[in-house]
Amino acid sequence: MNRAATAWIKHLGLRPHPEGGWYRETYRSAEAIPRAALPRRYGGPRALGTAIYFLLADRGISAFHRLRSDELWHFYHGRTVELFDLAPGGRLQVIRLGARPGRGCAPGSRGTKN
Repeated sequence: MNRAATAWIKHLGLRPHPEGGWYRETYRSAEAIPRAALPRRYGGPRALGTAIYFLLADRGISAFHRLRSDELWHFYHGRTVELFDLAPGGRLQVIRLGARPGRGCAPGSRGTKN
């Protein structure tokens, strides 16, 4: 792992994420929505909002997974990251997060639940 990634992991207190990469929760709302008020895809109550730091070191990957809730992504540093968003019906959208606008990158985006 490169020195910059190791330094950020240590500085931010990141831990291995179960889907790949490193993370730390930075915010969790004190209020929650009860299970009975949520769609069936949720197995229990949900916080009104959460936020995490997430880091992919070197050429790391995050496992392909289904979103239960919308997500927001912000790019801060490093190589371009490609996110693959498979919409209902099979339409694939590739989202490039990075600091290279001439290469189709953006500093942030969102993922929508399927």
